[in-house]
Amino acid sequence: MLRMIFTDPTGNYDMPGDSLANELIHLIGRAKISIDIHGYELTEFFNKDWVLYNALKEKLEHGAILSIYGNDKDQIENINEVMFHNHKGQVKYFFYKKPDTLDSEAKKKSLYHPKAIVVDQRLMYIGSANISQNAMKNSVEIGAIIEDAGQCKELKKFVNYLIAEKMLIPLSNFG
Repeated sequence: MLRMIFTDPTGNYDMPGDSLANELIHLIGRAKISIDIHGYELTEFFNKDWVLYNALKEKLEHGAILSIYGNDKDQIENINEVMFHNHKGQVKYFFYKKPDTLDSEAKKKSLYHPKAIVVDQRLMYIGSANISQNAMKNSVEIGAIIEDAGQCKELKKFVNYLIAEKMLIPLSNFG
């Protein structure tokens, strides 16, 4: 199943579903085992005022495992301090390390740039939104909720490849 999601900062577009924020809260609410968040600019939106904070916190309190994959080590460390320090062992953090095989110019431009949320390896959101407050309210964004365990497993396989190739590095000092 595939369902498109759009955000319109004017609020005038007659969307087929709910707002991006409500769709993502609903997606996270369906988690029983795990939630994986992939994002680029993480620090800007990971705070207790973030629209998804309470949904994630509730799932952690019910035993779900949260994995956060981001572009920058400092951003990831900040998320732990601000957000989920009370859930050690349940939250896993990974940051992007630019491949050594790239020349210096390419290294400057290399980013971990996906925007996705995966729930229980069976449901996922993929889209243009940075999953931030701004994206959910003020930007024009397009995304999709996909209910397909096979596609979720393909994404997990790619993430595991990035970990094996040491392009996604776990922060082992948390949890």
